[in-house]
Amino acid sequence: MKKLLASCWLAFLPLALSAQSTSPGSYWQQEVNYSIDVTLDDRHHTLTAQEEIQYTNNSPDQLTFIWFHLWPNAYRDNTTAFAKQQLRNGSRKFQFAPQDQRGFIDQLDFKVNGQPATLSFDPEHADMAKLALPQPLAPGGKITITTPFRVKIPASFSRFGHVEQSYQITQWYPKPAVYDSQGWHPMPYLDQGEFYSEFGSFDVRITLPANYTVGATGVLQNAEEQARLTQLATATAAKKAEDYSKDLTFPSSASETKTLRYVQDRVHDFAWFADKRFNVLKSAVTLPSGKQVDTWVMFLNKDVAKWIKGLQDVNDAVTYYSQWVGEYPYTAATAVDGALSAGSGMEYPMVTVTMPSAIVHEVGHNWFYGILASNERAYPWLDEGVNSYIENRVAERDNPNAGMFESVLTSGKASTILGVEGLNATALNQVPYQASASRGLDQAVSGPSAAEYGKINYGIIVYTKTASLLKYLAGYLGQEKFDAAMRAYYQRWQFKHPAPADMQTAFEESTGQQLDWFFENMLQNTTRYNAAVGDIQVTNDQVKVLVRNDSPAPFAVPVATLNAQGEVIETQWTPVFGNGEEDEETQLDFRREGVAAVVIDPAYLTPQLNRRDDKLKLEGSLPRLEPLRFRPLVSVERWDRAAINWAPVLGANTSDKLMLGAAFYSSPLVPKRLSYLAMPMYSFNRNELNGIGTLNLNILPKETARQLITGVTVQRFERYVKVEPSLTLTLPKSAYNAPSTWSNLLTLPCATRILM
Repeated sequence: MKKLLASCWLAFLPLALSAQSTSPGSYWQQEVNYSIDVTLDDRHHTLTAQEEIQYTNNSPDQLTFIWFHLWPNAYRDNTTAFAKQQLRNGSRKFQFAPQDQRGFIDQLDFKVNGQPATLSFDPEHADMAKLALPQPLAPGGKITITTPFRVKIPASFSRFGHVEQSYQITQWYPKPAVYDSQGWHPMPYLDQGEFYSEFGSFDVRITLPANYTVGATGVLQNAEEQARLTQLATATAAKKAEDYSKDLTFPSSASETKTLRYVQDRVHDFAWFADKRFNVLKSAVTLPSGKQVDTWVMFLNKDVAKWIKGLQDVNDAVTYYSQWVGEYPYTAATAVDGALSAGSGMEYPMVTVTMPSAIVHEVGHNWFYGILASNERAYPWLDEGVNSYIENRVAERDNPNAGMFESVLTSGKASTILGVEGLNATALNQVPYQASASRGLDQAVSGPSAAEYGKINYGIIVYTKTASLLKYLAGYLGQEKFDAAMRAYYQRWQFKHPAPADMQTAFEESTGQQLDWFFENMLQNTTRYNAAVGDIQVTNDQVKVLVRNDSPAPFAVPVATLNAQGEVIETQWTPVFGNGEEDEETQLDFRREGVAAVVIDPAYLTPQLNRRDDKLKLEGSLPRLEPLRFRPLVSVERWDRAAINWAPVLGANTSDKLMLGAAFYSSPLVPKRLSYLAMPMYSFNRNELNGIGTLNLNILPKETARQLITGVTVQRFERYVKVEPSLTLTLPKSAYNAPSTWSNLLTLPCATRILM
């Protein structure tokens, strides 16, 4: 799933201004094969279905019961885990929804090998139930489980739902939970938090009015429907973007029905999307092996130009993920326009519902979620974060400015105002993480489950921080070695359930390097990393650079020499060094010719919060001082210049009347350890200078508290001076899941007024 992150970092501005590895030889997993007949009633928004499951116990354990997910029940009432999470994350839409907009699953009647079986609902979660088996299922044994079921399709509150007669049928059928070496994994449905499912095959027959167009998991078996889709695609391809009408009304449903059959093996879910208004486009990709993959987009009469381009995005995703990760194993990939309410897109095997801007990301999930089927609820970074890294590479292959801040980087005026001209997308992609970490809000990439992240942090940490750290690792290893390791990971764990330690093992074996400093430290902790140029020794033909690791954990950094114009001459990586011990410094030797300065991390790959000590000039009385510039509103810290932010200020009170002035302050996006505000204001009534001055010390304790800010504010108005020291303490984890604010603050002010 793709979260909308483009404006996440702006949320900081108002605040500022006010597992163990598994050996493949011992690995096993269950097999679950489905046969489902389902009928859509688009007048009452219901599904009626019959399901048959062939369950194979490949575990060494005897099973006496099977946990089932009945996720439509997440929409039943306000007591479900989904409803509570929605409220905690600040959404009241479902909380006050009328009953006719809610959903459920009922009319269940389970039988195992033809014998009635008892289903016991979990007392806390209506969308989880335990099926007691009439006889124990021995290792290697198989059983057939059958049940009818009916589903009331909810309105579009999350992934599963409908908007009038546009249907997103996902997480809709009774589904066994995963049983693996750690036991059962039953989980309630959540909006923030995804899934973990067993691989198998699907044979699904969908009956619905004949004028619906469907995008689904699997291979369509109906020749006449294949011909109809091809005909629709031909007609759509003949149109230009301006030829489409703006009409989004629903045509009447046909009186006759059709039954569409889809089959697919080696997948762990089945989703389908139905709408009578879909336009259809079709293309194909030929992979290096010669295999052809059909690609489709299905979309409405809106954002037409983006969807026409979207077909190429599907092609690009299939092409480059196959090249960098591993060959796409299925015969088709489809992107569908839909009324999704959970982020900007959601992935399912072979099909995704998405906004056009998220197509590459969502199609990419066929690899990270679909084929490498990790436990998304426990390890969300293994699919969302790794996928985001590859998605960024696809976007950046011919556009270095691609990403969430592309509009800023490509706008000459905006980039100059914000002081980001000349920066790449990598530098700006670090800002959300830096803004979070500098406020003590950072969370580890690997460790917290999906539900343990706050709503904003889920996007910042799981998606952007993970992608940035993987790009850093690729820089350290070299792109070829990184890609080879990723392909080795894919080859070993495709169609299985890898954990983080499995990815680490694959990377270490492929590269021949110990990478615990990255996988077990950098990903699993919230260490605040910092490196600095300690000293430079210059000889006739060499520049010897002493690099200092000021962090409590080891890491490596790239170091470059620059010419007088600030251009990179030579780049070297340090070894992994540091740990608060004797090896906290390392030396690199560079060629002397043309060198004017040395800089750490010129391309902004490392997860550092402080860039001010990254550069050192070879000559000059102030070798660390960079040109100072005034920037309106906000600025991004960079190693090649210093900035003071400013903004015009207009104020008034009953005594001083109208006052005009300016505020000068340190960057509010990423607060430094010492921050300041100087806001002089001129009173035209008294012809006097008034204003406010603030100096704050930002302390980020390792334990006991999330953030401690101690400071003093001095104000002068109406010929009074007010001096106000303050101490602001934010308790640990108090902000991660707050619905409307990031801070639960304990503020202890004291003030003194001095008559002038």
